Amino acid sequence: MNNLERYEVAKAGGWSLADSRRVWSVVSYLHSNPDIHFFVNSAPGGDVKVTDRLIVCCNHRQRGESFDQELNAIYQQFTGIAQDLGYTGIDKLLDPLEQGLRAGRSYSWVVSRGETINGQMLAEILGWRFIDPTELIKFRKDGRLDERS
Repeated sequence: MNNLERYEVAKAGGWSLADSRRVWSVVSYLHSNPDIHFFVNSAPGGDVKVTDRLIVCCNHRQRGESFDQELNAIYQQFTGIAQDLGYTGIDKLLDPLEQGLRAGRSYSWVVSRGETINGQMLAEILGWRFIDPTELIKFRKDGRLDERS
C-alpha cells in the first residue's frame, strides 16, 4: 500500500478560524490526528469575514478612497489571534498585504491574502510546511486549468 493512501486532508475556515480560541481548537485537533498530513485553510471569518474586508479595500482603492479602516480591522483580527497564540511573526506576514494594496496589486492577489496569511501563520504554529497553491496550480493563458499542474 502506498503511504499516501493513509494521509488525510483536513479543511477549516470561516468561523472555525475567527478567533484564537477556535484556531487553537483546530491546531489541537490537527496535532492529535497523526494521519492528517495536509491542511487547507480559509481566511478567518467572524461577524465580517477577512475576505469581505479585503474586497472592500479593493473597491475603495479603485475609487481612490482610503481603505485604512478596513485594513486596520484586518490587522487587528490577525494580530489578536497571533498574540493570543503566542505567535510573534504576524507583522512579517501582514506587511506585504499593505504594500501590495498600495502598489496596486491585482484584485485576485489582494482578495487571496486572507487565506495566504492565515495559512502561513498556521503552518508556522503547527511546525508544518506552507505550500502556496500558486506554486502548484497553474492556468494557461486562455484561463483554463493546466492539467499537468
